[in-house]
Amino acid sequence: MMFNSRRQLITVTLTTALCSSPLLMAAKSPFWTKLTIPNDAPAQAIGTYQAGCLAGGESLPPNGNGYQVMRLTRGRFYGHPNLVGFIKDLAGNMDKYNIGTLLVGDLSMARGGPFVSGHRSHQNGLDVDLWYNLEKDRPLSLHEREALGAYSLVASNGRSVKPRLWSQNHRQMLKFAASNPNVARIFVNAAIKKQLCKSKTSADDGWLRKIRPWWGHADHFHVRMKCPADSPQCKSQAPIPKGSGCDKSLDWWFAKHKPVKPKKPTKKPAKPKPKLPYWKQVKLPKACSRIFRAKSKYLH
Repeated sequence: MMFNSRRQLITVTLTTALCSSPLLMAAKSPFWTKLTIPNDAPAQAIGTYQAGCLAGGESLPPNGNGYQVMRLTRGRFYGHPNLVGFIKDLAGNMDKYNIGTLLVGDLSMARGGPFVSGHRSHQNGLDVDLWYNLEKDRPLSLHEREALGAYSLVASNGRSVKPRLWSQNHRQMLKFAASNPNVARIFVNAAIKKQLCKSKTSADDGWLRKIRPWWGHADHFHVRMKCPADSPQCKSQAPIPKGSGCDKSLDWWFAKHKPVKPKKPTKKPAKPKPKLPYWKQVKLPKACSRIFRAKSKYLH
């Protein structure tokens, strides 16, 4: 491309830079992702974990007894008071028994709703990701909170944990988390569930039942709270199957599964439509629109 003047060159250069800037790209995101203050209402989890929102959310302070919040710039540190209380209780137990500092990942946005990247859940203030890193007595800088990564506990073959990283402290942390009566289930990698089952006794069945194997989750575990009593519009998941989960259902995760052969099309397939981002596919409860547009909790 030829430019007739220096001014034209500068104009084109600035336009290109602006169009590719994160700020302008963020403008394409749904408006609820830009809300940074909960609405002024009693706390309620609304809808499902994958299609919902959060009324009267509470922010988890970036530091507390036994925990530190990671990735603060994401603004995903809001939750229902039950979730915030759970995190503080778990961190307090870890501190009391010298297990390590709890590193907290994503909760929900200020008023919940779908993210534009990352999770499909975490929408109604009842989900949180917690890292397996067990830092001890070392406050992390703001830079470290953005730059440090969560380490994987699972071996490269996906069938076992890494012996040099796995410890009884990890087991105790998961036991404390799953023993909380407000916790519905906890998602972990199948290899971690397998490791927990190796040393189980009948007394462990109650909390182990809540530990559910799921894809990924090698470097963090995902805690999901039950629908709170103050949230009539909250929709729970199906109940967890009976038993500890240390049976043949766990073996399925380590079996070789035959690939499913695609059926031959009987006619010429139609041209596929462009796939919409997940946040555009979600049908949110009607109450969410009011929550997103309501007055802020602290500024009015």
